[in-house]
Amino acid sequence: MSARLVVVLTVAAILSVMLVPSLYQWWQQEHELAQIKAQVAEQQQKNADMQRQLDLWNDPDYISTQARERLGYVRPGETQYTVVDPGPQYQDSAMAAAAPSTGPARPWVQQLAILVGKADQPPNATPIPSADVSQSGQATTTGQESGE
Repeated sequence: MSARLVVVLTVAAILSVMLVPSLYQWWQQEHELAQIKAQVAEQQQKNADMQRQLDLWNDPDYISTQARERLGYVRPGETQYTVVDPGPQYQDSAMAAAAPSTGPARPWVQQLAILVGKADQPPNATPIPSADVSQSGQATTTGQESGE
């Protein structure tokens, strides 16, 4: 090894020992800066939302609407109606009436149970005469009907 190579390697080692902590600290600061920028953007969004709320509360029509909805206030000459809970029977019929007209009336689990129950029962329909009667006019039997 030459003396020149040893000097270059020694200088490189000293520089790396001095620069690596500085580079690591710089990387940490960049990461913190990105986090702080994200927090600032989030707080600015919250501030904008609060400003919109403040603008709404400065509008007399909005205040009037909120007073009607939240506090039950009415204007002079108006009649206020309060709906009392009619009970579970009304709720069931109201929920059934509000259900969409398309789609099944029962959950899929109940429909599956009903279909499985129907599949276990023999068919109740009468056979079609043209399918069960041969050309000679006598009824034909299949292996299932004769008990085979």
